[in-house]
Amino acid sequence: MSFMTENIRLGLLLNDFNDKYTGSNCVPVFELPDDEVMQYVDRAKQLGATVIEDGLNDPELLSVVFADPFGNEFEVSKFH
Repeated sequence: MSFMTENIRLGLLLNDFNDKYTGSNCVPVFELPDDEVMQYVDRAKQLGATVIEDGLNDPELLSVVFADPFGNEFEVSKFH
């Protein structure tokens, strides 16, 4: 599966090098301007994502970690 955003391709690809399949702990982080973060947090919730950790007000995090309906995690963050 891959996503195109203007000239950037984000690929979530299966291992095709005959290696043993293992899990990945990679979580995509989408950093946004402070004034846009809540619209994306709200949209993620409307689309069925579940909040795993809400750290928007924590100066160490400034983000919300979600799981989509399939269990894939992603993070929406203020610019650091």
